[in-house]
Amino acid sequence: MNRSALSLAIIGLAFVAGPAVQAQQSNRPNVQRVTQSAQKADLTRIVPSIEIIHGKFGDAFDALRDATGASIFVNWKSLEEFHIDRSDDVTFSARNVSLGDALRMLLLNASHGRGEMGIYIDQNVICVDTAEECKWSRKNTRVYDIRDLLRNVAGQERGQQVTRIIKLLTDCIDPNSWTDLSSRRHGSIKELQGQLIVTQTPENQQAIVEMIEHLRALFGQKLESAPKLSSTTRPS
Repeated sequence: MNRSALSLAIIGLAFVAGPAVQAQQSNRPNVQRVTQSAQKADLTRIVPSIEIIHGKFGDAFDALRDATGASIFVNWKSLEEFHIDRSDDVTFSARNVSLGDALRMLLLNASHGRGEMGIYIDQNVICVDTAEECKWSRKNTRVYDIRDLLRNVAGQERGQQVTRIIKLLTDCIDPNSWTDLSSRRHGSIKELQGQLIVTQTPENQQAIVEMIEHLRALFGQKLESAPKLSSTTRPS
């Protein structure tokens, strides 16, 4: 996000000014990175040999299931968003490569290199979905201690300060991700006894950490170690 716009927004908060300047956080998803050992075991299975010439996209997944024994779920309903269908024509070959690499090659082939699809693991099932759904599959809930930012205010003024902090965060960090409550692709934020409870993607959580650091620096307080910024992390 633009640092000058961020500085203006934070200064506005410090001096109890008007609404924060809106800025869209740049997306930094890495939807295909897998870290848990059990997940690696699935995606590192070797695909011995597959060749599909002008076959159906859905049949390619069947071939990968047969070749590796892996459980692969494809969210066809979600992929319709990009006009991707199981009957789409694909030409695809893989020989002695990992299942993860084979899937990535297949998805790039089917989307003509546009990167509209990704993969993630859910309870040992390999899921194929849109890149956006893959990003939100990794959302988590974290708790941020902001009592020091509320130390010198009380009563109604304290409530107003909490409202300004939350507005600053939701206006400046991926604003659209806080609004669509009908979708699982949304974040949430609330305050309880000086703790901000936030559900968001890992990328947006990191942006919140950085924003709180800026606030503490602005208020002239020494930034403390990690437990000050994030005391709890748990799956959403």
